[in-house]
Amino acid sequence: MLIGISRILGITNRYLAAGGVKGDSHFPWNSLSNLSKIRQELDIWASETQYMSQSIETLLGQPDSMILVLGKLIYHLIHCLIYRHFLPVSLAELSGTSQYQPWQIEATNLCFLHANAIAELAEIDRASSGMNWPDFVSYCVCTAGTIHVHGAYYPRREGEVYSGSAEFLSREMQQLSELRIIWASAQHQQETLQAILACHAELIQSLESNSMRYTSVFQLEDFFDRYPDHAFDGAYITLLNIGVESGHEG
Repeated sequence: MLIGISRILGITNRYLAAGGVKGDSHFPWNSLSNLSKIRQELDIWASETQYMSQSIETLLGQPDSMILVLGKLIYHLIHCLIYRHFLPVSLAELSGTSQYQPWQIEATNLCFLHANAIAELAEIDRASSGMNWPDFVSYCVCTAGTIHVHGAYYPRREGEVYSGSAEFLSREMQQLSELRIIWASAQHQQETLQAILACHAELIQSLESNSMRYTSVFQLEDFFDRYPDHAFDGAYITLLNIGVESGHEG
């Protein structure tokens, strides 16, 4: 099960490295697009994995709970990776009448649903002392955080899938802060998320003062391209010696 979802993650990484939508010969909503093929792979995996419908409490009671929860985490991560490229900087971008508008609205909602799920799954570590997360979890939390950064700037509308973004983002910052005590790589993810939060604030401010307002995300090759004045490399990670506070040395 874990090998199966990891294989789909590999396919997803190759899809993104090849330019995502820009490197595809079909529109993302076309059934023949590479993105649609990844969605089909995910649907097949989920249908063949009965535990997907089980509650987290049930999963924690099983001897291989770590592997089961990690499989579920990667499932949500893949959805975030393939959909976050289409996140609007402002919800005003979703009010147009172009052919891709309905699809982008669906992609945005799905992106937040799966980002929320990652944040909630990461809370399990606090509730279960028997769970020992691998450092890969910090990457999942950071990815979810890049999505919640967007939602935190959307107008607050009760009941919307992005309405809890600010709270989720605060939780993710705290989770990464705690994970860095265990895994050095979590420091990079924490700094990346903090940098994106600062860059996003600048982007929002510049758009508000720009008469052109919004640039379609479909014109961009990579998610991080929306921050043109800052270089983010998703394939790069810094490894530093982390100074652990005396209170954690034990």
